[in-house]
Amino acid sequence: MPVTISHTDSQSEFEAIATLLEHLPPQRTILYAGAGETLYEQLCQFRDENRPHVRLTWTEGKLEIVSPRFSHEDNAAILRLLILVLCAEFGLRVKSAGSTTIRSPLVGRGLEPDESFSIQHVDFILNRREGVPPPDLAVEVESTQTILDRLPVYAALKVPELWRYCQDGQLEVCVLQESGEYGIVRESPHFPGIPATELAACVAWGRTRDDNELINSFRLRVRKWRGPS
Repeated sequence: MPVTISHTDSQSEFEAIATLLEHLPPQRTILYAGAGETLYEQLCQFRDENRPHVRLTWTEGKLEIVSPRFSHEDNAAILRLLILVLCAEFGLRVKSAGSTTIRSPLVGRGLEPDESFSIQHVDFILNRREGVPPPDLAVEVESTQTILDRLPVYAALKVPELWRYCQDGQLEVCVLQESGEYGIVRESPHFPGIPATELAACVAWGRTRDDNELINSFRLRVRKWRGPS
């Protein structure tokens, strides 16, 4: 159940929610309705300085604050390693941005992906230019803790590709369509020939392996799937 938020006249809206955020235990969620842009920006800054692992989702005036469990973070970390290996094997330049906040006051939306990557805009990121575009690929690990539907938030923020790791262990590769909604495809446009079903199996396998073993084994699998170069 989400934490109920209340505050008195002597305690500001920001202070009330910031206090709960600061002491939010793992696997707990706060849901607050009526959050404007200023409050969201204040809480993002407070979170960055005090609880950087906590995720904020802001959409249509609703604000959800989640403290993820280890299994959630583990799945995200495994997918990050898989994507970096895939980029190396496909000869793609990539700059990972982790859970950097993606937000747009114009559409009243903001969130932190579990992982994110720039592939088409690497030079833009490296040169630290203003007006950074959304990541080309983001990772969303589905969680029972999440109350808000985050998929429309990613779509509103125009993230072109989203890998959604579902609670049943399936991996959905979602590509943004002209309609503004996501369509599920068999494989990533960035990594043709690598089925999402195989990637999902590698996530499950990777949970019982150390990172180096996972990287080395997955690299060999990718080369086998792609065949002789």
